[in-house]
Amino acid sequence: MKKVFLYLYPIKEYTSMFLFQDDKLYDKWNVKRPLPILNECIQKRYRDEGYQVVYALYSDKDIFGIIPKEEDKIIYIDILFSENSAVDENGKKKIDFIPKYPNEQLLIQQLGDVEELV
Repeated sequence: MKKVFLYLYPIKEYTSMFLFQDDKLYDKWNVKRPLPILNECIQKRYRDEGYQVVYALYSDKDIFGIIPKEEDKIIYIDILFSENSAVDENGKKKIDFIPKYPNEQLLIQQLGDVEELV
C-alpha cells in the first residue's frame, strides 16, 4: 500500500487563475511567480515525504503549469472538460447547464492500493 497525493485537474482553465495576465507585473511588483513555487511545494511536501504524485486529467486537456516527474502518474477521468464546465468554448455561460461528474470508482481504481490519500 502507498501514500498518494492526488492533484485533480491541473489544467490551464484552473491553473491560470494563479497567474497575472501581464507577466511583467511579477518583476514590476517584485512578486514571485506562483507556478515554480507550486512545483517546489509538491516536491517538498509530497514526493520528499514518500507520496506518489498522481494527476487526474480530463481526457481532452493537458497538464498546465505543473512539471511532472518521471515517477509521477497521470490518470484520466471518464468525462470531457466541456461536460463539467458551465461555460462553452466561446466563454459564454451555458443555459440550463447540469454538470456531469466523473465516475469516482473509476478514478479510485486507477490509483491502486492506497493507504493514505491526500
